[in-house]
Amino acid sequence: MANDRRGKEPILIPPDYSKSLTAHRRYLDSLPKGGRRDVILYRTGFIHGLMGQPELAVPLWKKLLEDYPLSRQAASAQVRLGEFHFAGGAFDSANTHYGKVEVQDSTKGYWWDRAFYHKAEALFRTANYPAAISTYFEYLERADKKRFPGDCRAFAVARLGQSFAELPNHYREAVEFFRRNGNRGYADTVFYELAMSLARNKGSEQAAPAMGHFLSAYPDDPLGKPLRQKMTDTGAVSR
Repeated sequence: MANDRRGKEPILIPPDYSKSLTAHRRYLDSLPKGGRRDVILYRTGFIHGLMGQPELAVPLWKKLLEDYPLSRQAASAQVRLGEFHFAGGAFDSANTHYGKVEVQDSTKGYWWDRAFYHKAEALFRTANYPAAISTYFEYLERADKKRFPGDCRAFAVARLGQSFAELPNHYREAVEFFRRNGNRGYADTVFYELAMSLARNKGSEQAAPAMGHFLSAYPDDPLGKPLRQKMTDTGAVSR
């Protein structure tokens, strides 16, 4: 047996933010009117977030918004608060914070990308489907134009279809939406997800017209095979 010369596995040492936190706290305590107080409030909250202490970060971001509503850090603080509430399942509160800021483009990092997707998701979770549709679509537009990394793109496409399924005229409204905005390469997946969502949640009677539309509009699409099987399984067509 050959000797194992790799040695012991290295021990992962978590980063230590204590010195940075102490310095930021010292600034806030000693300079109540300091010229960079808004920045330090935001960064101190950010450090608490890195340390897994969001409950200590939230009051700092709220203080920033109260005292410095025009700060360059205000938009990021609003979105951080939206993300905090989203993670806790408080989607109405998340919507309140997301709705107060125009989410910025980010071609390098995932944070704004994810926040914009969560903005749409919070609208979906609170049954505001028309607003969710607009927001998912805007996310996809930014992702496809390389204004976002697009890490949540596949989820957004699926949710767009599921959102249309919740509207009274579901697939007809989706047809009209793409007529107004122009066709997109992912439209087939939207109609597929729409039909499958109706089959799961509304039954075969409502799903059948949407399924029929997909098969008529996209006769050669690979997604047609599982959709035909779903139509058979749900009784939308006879075996």
